[in-house]
Amino acid sequence: VFTKMCELANIRQRKIVGVSKGNDFFEKAENISHAWNAVNIGASWFLVDTTWDSGAIQDNRFNKKYSTDFLFLPAEAFVLTHFPDDAEFQFLEKPISKVDFNSLPYLNGKFFKFGLQLLDPYFSVLRVKNYFYVRLKAPAQMTFSAKLEVDKSREEIKNSWIFNKENDVWELRCIFPKPAVYHLNIFANFSKSDDSTELLEGVARFLIESTESSSLFYPHLFKSAFQNEFSIIKPLIYDPTVKGFFAVEFKTSKNVDFIANLSGASGKEYRNSYLIYPKEQSKVLYVYLPATGNLSLT
Repeated sequence: VFTKMCELANIRQRKIVGVSKGNDFFEKAENISHAWNAVNIGASWFLVDTTWDSGAIQDNRFNKKYSTDFLFLPAEAFVLTHFPDDAEFQFLEKPISKVDFNSLPYLNGKFFKFGLQLLDPYFSVLRVKNYFYVRLKAPAQMTFSAKLEVDKSREEIKNSWIFNKENDVWELRCIFPKPAVYHLNIFANFSKSDDSTELLEGVARFLIESTESSSLFYPHLFKSAFQNEFSIIKPLIYDPTVKGFFAVEFKTSKNVDFIANLSGASGKEYRNSYLIYPKEQSKVLYVYLPATGNLSLT
């Protein structure tokens, strides 16, 4: 349809055939056959994928959802998800190989639409011990989240990741509880002026094989932490078997007040169990643990 419309409008275009990184790339390590277009406007070629911009398949059903994520996406970004049979249609000064294509990170159109930049790592499939991190550069008022799942069972791993922000650089750290293959999905969107956030959209995806296990975990950060530019300095990783005393240092660039709540598994609240001590550029929360067992600190 798009090809015919271009013909009727006397717009020079080319239909491009190749492969793309769809769900099969992560589920089965396979590329899928795909076709998209390039249009010539003002002596320059621009890439378009009307199929991917029309919606997506979810639960074996096609859900219509119009977007412009792959409308005139720069060639350097387009080639992260689309590999043409003819290297000419990469529209790159130095075309990449199929091996390079499969190793490059999966960053979709929204990643670039949001003005994000991946600093590290620049691979989509990785093999690590029990720790992994991603560094992103993002514009102001951006909010992030993530989801870590075991490959085959799709079991979601809680308290396995944390975002920290330093100026305009966000770092996502992950820790893996057992040797397995994991899917890491990163979501993002802009916060509104009223501190609410648009629905978070998937922007990046990694496939990670962990060869070792860890009993440590990360704390859960609420959305308000990102809205108030809150970040933990130390410790980032927690040992669930601490005894008697606990401390955490954190910072925020906004003038906000803090209180804490310590409670047991039964819901019993332990009052007068903490102290917040201000430092020059941060605060330290000191917590006395008055009981044994599972305690929750908020």
